[in-house]
Amino acid sequence: MSDRYQVAKDIAAEAGAMALEYQRGLISGELMIEAKGVQDFVTEADRRVEKLIRNRLLGTFPEDGFFGEESDSDLKPGQGFWVVDPIDGTSNFMRHVDQWGISIAYVAEGKIQLGVIYDPVREQLFHCQRDGRAFCNEQRCELSGAVPADPTLILGHSRRADLKVYLNVLEYLHEAGVEHRRFGSAALGLAQVLTGQTDGYYEADLNPWDCMAGLLLIEEAGGVIVSGSSMVTDLQNCPVAAGIAGLQPQLNRLVKLAGG
Repeated sequence: MSDRYQVAKDIAAEAGAMALEYQRGLISGELMIEAKGVQDFVTEADRRVEKLIRNRLLGTFPEDGFFGEESDSDLKPGQGFWVVDPIDGTSNFMRHVDQWGISIAYVAEGKIQLGVIYDPVREQLFHCQRDGRAFCNEQRCELSGAVPADPTLILGHSRRADLKVYLNVLEYLHEAGVEHRRFGSAALGLAQVLTGQTDGYYEADLNPWDCMAGLLLIEEAGGVIVSGSSMVTDLQNCPVAAGIAGLQPQLNRLVKLAGG
């Protein structure tokens, strides 16, 4: 697994640099968008970055399968596979907001075996292997189980989920004394639990490619996964809740609000 781990880290950094060049070109106006429009340009960035990641991974490990946001799945029975979001936080990317990143996970034997999330803007590489340690660049990340005096969660919201669920979540957090933020990138939201910028992440309906790497990162740093583990086997959207151990009761309540 160590060879896949190193390759995934290298590819995440390469893909992040490519995506950042796309964004810089968009900001400066150096790239000719013409009739395609901004949204089509960003879609092209997503696809080209995923193509880079896919070609690098499967060129090195041709026996592996692939499950990505922007391209057709290629899953092989009984074989491990990669789960990839080339630019998580595309709306932020398009609007020059600095909350977006690259997410790569590898699944085998029914478990997430490694996770890598790269934040190109801050040059932060979050990475881990199962039964190993979680890191931000070369610094080990360990989560305290204690609840801070001012607990904070990052929230996500998808239009696939009922708006009433989201409003109920906000009401519950207010009553429970838990602050919240909403930044628009599930991958970075999960990764930022490791650096203490937040104590957990919750979203009522999330795609597998958005969160698989982040879930393993939190687990290997000593946190808890309350919801989201089922994605490993069924690759279906579901509520995702993860964070420091001390917030497990609150995360459990949030999942129940989503019907989980």
